[in-house]
Amino acid sequence: MKIKSYDEVIVTAPRFMPKFMINNFIDKNSSWIDKKLKNYPKKILFDFIDDEEFFYLGESYKLCIHHAKKDRVTIDDKQIHLHTKKPHDKEYKELKLTQWYKTKSLEIFTKIIRDYEILLGKKVTTIRVKKMTTRWGSCNTQKAYINLNLELIKKPLDCIEYVILHELAHLTHPNHSKDFHNYVANYMPDWKIRRKRLTAL
Repeated sequence: MKIKSYDEVIVTAPRFMPKFMINNFIDKNSSWIDKKLKNYPKKILFDFIDDEEFFYLGESYKLCIHHAKKDRVTIDDKQIHLHTKKPHDKEYKELKLTQWYKTKSLEIFTKIIRDYEILLGKKVTTIRVKKMTTRWGSCNTQKAYINLNLELIKKPLDCIEYVILHELAHLTHPNHSKDFHNYVANYMPDWKIRRKRLTAL
């Protein structure tokens, strides 16, 4: 059995195994499946219209669409304002809002990474922000590349810090051993609380 994404579970079985045995196997492991699925980012479909709820750094905002000559996004304490040349084009509005999220992600994620580089005495060579379906982040330990999920920018800052520290810790411990978790705990004693909060939101 393999969890492919937040809504896809793949079961591989011998060709002639009875279907009831496969279903029994799934039922027997339903608690494990539910537990694992909580760790995956959930995909939410949007219409990109006025008053639709969007998140940024853990806070909820209402989307406000403005017809404008130049595309830009601004934010205040209650709303995300999307000023756009194409206020009735859903795909275009999604593109512009995604671009804004990515710009803010790179800005905020990079600052956190640079701070942890100093603290850990490590150096990240490349930071990438992209859409990811099965994880919040990943680390290429040989090249010191860090990949972070674009959806992470919607989560609280302490959750973002946890994911970034988790990935940077792999530069020292390229596994999930006891030493790895002790290393993370040394710099973030409440990492379990942050991880739980991340998967609960």
